[in-house]
Amino acid sequence: GSALSSFRNLNRNERVSTDDRSVLVTVDEWLAAEVSPDELPELARAIAQLPGLRLRGLMTIPEPAPDFDAARAVHARARQLFDRLNAEGMALDTLSMGMSGDLEAAIHAGSTMVRVGTAVFGARERPGH
Repeated sequence: GSALSSFRNLNRNERVSTDDRSVLVTVDEWLAAEVSPDELPELARAIAQLPGLRLRGLMTIPEPAPDFDAARAVHARARQLFDRLNAEGMALDTLSMGMSGDLEAAIHAGSTMVRVGTAVFGARERPGH
């Protein structure tokens, strides 16, 4: 698939050192995602076989949720995917969920990395919006 092609190109075209490059797979339900949850284990195993890349985990950028419980439910689904991959033998250590507006819900669901750019730098204009 095209998602795997992107990782192969990263591996081939952007090798700048002998160290493995750490990567995350972005999984999102609300975007036109290239990878469905059912396809994720196969993609993760394929990425893990690419030399020079180290699959560290998953990242989500969910659609804004109306409240804490709704946000937590979205993050909990990503946590289930993360746990499923680890149960299938992947050694993932990074679950990047949550941004400035929903970090509490993400942490509650098991995020190991939150992104807080808006809280630090303020709102920014998104390209194309």
